[in-house]
Amino acid sequence: MKKIPGLVVDFARSNKIDILIRSIRCIIDLEYEKKIAFLNKKISSNLETIFLLSSYDSSFISSSLVKEIAYYGGNISRFLPKPVRKDLNRTILRKINL
Repeated sequence: MKKIPGLVVDFARSNKIDILIRSIRCIIDLEYEKKIAFLNKKISSNLETIFLLSSYDSSFISSSLVKEIAYYGGNISRFLPKPVRKDLNRTILRKINL
């Protein structure tokens, strides 16, 4: 997966996007995402953020936990689609072999 440099507001502006959809797992996510949404709005006044609640079954999943499971050789197939798993595994192997 290719990382796109720069701010999301710049990406949105250059691609004529005016709505961001973000996921919230818990109240801690809401506080964090709310700060980002307000800052994005200050930078680009036409950019709106919509929050969607995750399902209960996936509310405990975080990228940090999935990366840790993968790092220690655990099965992450139920958490990520195949292309993302492959990319994560490549990244982990690169870091291990440094």
